[in-house]
Amino acid sequence: MDLKLNQALRLAQKKLKDGSLYAAKCMYKDILKRFPKNKKAIEGLKLVYLKKISETKTNKNPPANDLQILIDLYGKGSFEKALEKTEFLSKKFPQSPVVLNIHGAVLQSMKRFDRSIDVFKEAIFIKPDFAEAYNNMGLSLTSQYKIIEAEEVFKKALAVNPDFAEAYNNMGIVLKEQGKMKEATDAYRKALFIKPDFVSVFKNLGLALTEQGKIEEAKEVYKKALSIKPDFAEVHRYLSALTNYKADDPQYIQVKKLYGTKELNDKERCNISFALFKMCEDFGEFSNAFDFLMKGNALRKKLLKYSIQKDKNFFLQLKKEQPKLLANSGKLKKSCNTIIPVFILGMPRSGTTLVEQIISSHSQVTGAGELNYVKQFGTKLVDGSSLISPSLISEFREQYLKEIKRLSNGVSIVTDKMPQNFLFIPLICAAFPESKIIHVQRNPVATCWSNYTQYFVNNDLGYSYDLIDVVEYFKLYKDLMKFWQISYGDQIYNLEYEKLTVDQENETRSLIRYLELDWEQACLAPQDNKRGVKTASKLQVRKKIYQGSSETWRKYELFLDGAFDSLQC
Repeated sequence: MDLKLNQALRLAQKKLKDGSLYAAKCMYKDILKRFPKNKKAIEGLKLVYLKKISETKTNKNPPANDLQILIDLYGKGSFEKALEKTEFLSKKFPQSPVVLNIHGAVLQSMKRFDRSIDVFKEAIFIKPDFAEAYNNMGLSLTSQYKIIEAEEVFKKALAVNPDFAEAYNNMGIVLKEQGKMKEATDAYRKALFIKPDFVSVFKNLGLALTEQGKIEEAKEVYKKALSIKPDFAEVHRYLSALTNYKADDPQYIQVKKLYGTKELNDKERCNISFALFKMCEDFGEFSNAFDFLMKGNALRKKLLKYSIQKDKNFFLQLKKEQPKLLANSGKLKKSCNTIIPVFILGMPRSGTTLVEQIISSHSQVTGAGELNYVKQFGTKLVDGSSLISPSLISEFREQYLKEIKRLSNGVSIVTDKMPQNFLFIPLICAAFPESKIIHVQRNPVATCWSNYTQYFVNNDLGYSYDLIDVVEYFKLYKDLMKFWQISYGDQIYNLEYEKLTVDQENETRSLIRYLELDWEQACLAPQDNKRGVKTASKLQVRKKIYQGSSETWRKYELFLDGAFDSLQC
């Protein structure tokens, strides 16, 4: 914030007086960037370091019982009370890195990530070898999808403490998010070498192996996790997706017994329900399968506290903001940027992952997977957190292109297959006039059913867990795409999933022509593409393209009670 000099000096002095040494240091350095010879800023910066040295030597930590009370409150999830306690102790013991670290962790749990990062920085400034604070700061950065920054912070945690298993696990998560699958796998294995019973790392390693198509290895890893923690509900769900079951399968018997226990919380019971749905479906007990699916979905919707009205309001706001973005379309000229983004979008479970596999089989294309940048920026524009302007859109453009260039592996085209980027087509057209937009469409009933049967890790897809909601959301999507078509129709390539499965070669050739690429035969064998796939379709895309997947819902038609009738008109 660009304050007048005297205001900035007063604020820096106040931070110094309050014991916020890191914040004071940053403010004095900012002043000296603008006024290099300012004596008050120079003296203030000296005082910061003198006070740091002085306070570090005294190691002012609160009594052990105060810390224990704080830890207990945090452990119980009493974050408001914990926050009140940490704020009190932070004022009384401003140079206690322990208090600051707990304070940051509390803020993190309350999703106040920016503030938590500032507090962790304060703790690290006082105690530069504070590995736990580095690790916690990395978690806050990860939650903000600042993946590169998070990776650097986890590296610092490991530099301080090379035996920090938790930091290796978190490093694996951010590496996997960047598509660095081998490096991620190595990080998970290092965590397990240090801490062999670190059960959640087995889960993460299993996911990384699954995304690489190493199914048998993943199954063994999941089984190892269950040998340590037999009631690990989430792992039961992941393993069920990789296994074909018979009614006498030991895991099925174990999971069914687990479902009958009273000790399960709602999240665990939800995961077990989805596992039982998959198991019952495998051996043809469709009535039981549907029953478990309904119960699992009801619990997931409850846990997410989802109401479709929120989505309805968001869609309305998108239409209201569209004229502002349309006014900015064409203001950014197609630059000589060497990277061309390709946005593959549509409803989740419509075939977007398959299309990315096809395109990224080409030697001049890198598949970056589902990137969150458009969604994050677009949401801020819609909810009014940021005001639409040419300069802001230009800044977003540069940041996005910089990021995908880093992911490009030296090729000219990078795909971003976040399905729900369909919400932000006006932003895409305004920020990236050179981009290609591929809208993947699938049979409405097949799409809705496939959404309903999935446990999405993404918490933004709450509509999926109710038959009425998923139909309503699909109609919102169709209406919005029709609305976008009026202004942006000539910039959108519409691809029908069913046509692709019936006439694979012709549809694929047409797609490659749209991208202005030379034909490569590898595009007809997407199942051979070895890139990591993180989406719910990670298993299907390892198989050859086949017809009939859009009809699987008919096995449950008797139980649906006409829920999809309005989609077939």
